[in-house]
Amino acid sequence: MKSVQKGFTLIELMIVIAIIGILASVALPAYQNYISKAKGSAALASLNGSKLSAEEDYAVNGNPRNTDLTMTEGDVVVVLSPDYVSVPRAIIWACSTTGVGFKSCPNDQDPTLIALTNAVAVADARLAAIIRDEDPDNNGLTFGLEATRQAAEDTAQGIADLAAQALNDA
Repeated sequence: MKSVQKGFTLIELMIVIAIIGILASVALPAYQNYISKAKGSAALASLNGSKLSAEEDYAVNGNPRNTDLTMTEGDVVVVLSPDYVSVPRAIIWACSTTGVGFKSCPNDQDPTLIALTNAVAVADARLAAIIRDEDPDNNGLTFGLEATRQAAEDTAQGIADLAAQALNDA
């Protein structure tokens, strides 16, 4: 008569535990990275009110606030540093974080990414100035296809120039 095995052998249990350990060692850092990015995004979102207030004050009254905006969410600190452009009156925000860098706010240790993010912000301010100059009444009727094409070319060239400069500096 054959005896029927009841339960698992020690080797089988050790193999299962090893597999679970390997999966956990891969999943846990990815999860922690995800949580840090979420905290950074939450901190950046909570700075939007202060950022908008500073932009309005500068655009309307010309009063620059020479202080960084800082928000801490858990172990992640997000800092927005203003850079004032006189024509047009606009603020270009440089964002940095002490935690994991995320989509709209690079990590402090990545100067190339910070430079590229700033290049996009400068290009965005240039495009806004072109739109404002072409269409001062903001009615959308005088802003033609040629002006749109030129604005896009200027923006792309500005990003390319600043990206090349950032790569040379790095």
